[in-house]
Amino acid sequence: MVALLGAAWALSGELAGQQARGLPEWVRFLPGALGSGLLAMAGFSAVALAIGVIAGWDKISRLITALELDGVGAFLVGVLHLLYLPNFLVWSASFLSGAGFSVGLGSVVAPMGTSTGILPAIPILGALPAPGPGGPAAFLWLIAGLLMGSVAGARMVRRLPQPPTLLVSLGLGALAGVLTGVALLAVAVLTRGDLGVLRLVGLGPRLPELSWLAPSLGLLGGLIGAAAARLVAPSRLIPAESVPPVDPDATEPLPFSEQTTVRI
Repeated sequence: MVALLGAAWALSGELAGQQARGLPEWVRFLPGALGSGLLAMAGFSAVALAIGVIAGWDKISRLITALELDGVGAFLVGVLHLLYLPNFLVWSASFLSGAGFSVGLGSVVAPMGTSTGILPAIPILGALPAPGPGGPAAFLWLIAGLLMGSVAGARMVRRLPQPPTLLVSLGLGALAGVLTGVALLAVAVLTRGDLGVLRLVGLGPRLPELSWLAPSLGLLGGLIGAAAARLVAPSRLIPAESVPPVDPDATEPLPFSEQTTVRI
């Protein structure tokens, strides 16, 4: 996700200089909108991961104690967790999108329910939700997916120099939201893999579910963000042609008292 955010930022700057080559304005601002949406989702994922670690700290502590690590071993385990932190953030993003992720063959960790079976003594796994159904409150996690699309849609509409019509604004916001969801799916593909041949197989986001949930939430969020961008900035909705042009020759001269006198 970090690499994709950097690529979106670089591409946004590159396309910003292509106006003379005839690219539409919305194309030039699209990478920046996608990067903003992904950055927002990365922040929400970090918060969700932190909540999981705090809620499961007792289990994490017991797992660390059960490993009986010395100083070097504890340091290496900590470094290993830091190296996998980008993967954990993407898995959290998949969780917030409703698709969830897998920590082994046949396991499911999702807002609607968790079923993991027997897991190895890896400390971070103590942050997983308790097995069982998620309950009605689990739907609140999906707000993060909506906000991801909303940020992308609002950024897309706000960046346009000439305010488009309401229909065009909604279309561009929806496009930015959907593509942000597709970008999240592309990153999720890169974080799947195996750490063995028996138990830790198929680790990572559940791609079939994420392939439609992330773009769908992005679509709805993009529409909301585009509509909100027009409501909070009504001054930007005044078409440029409705503003009377300023005649440079019609400026009034300064009063005599404000004129500068040059003595020779």
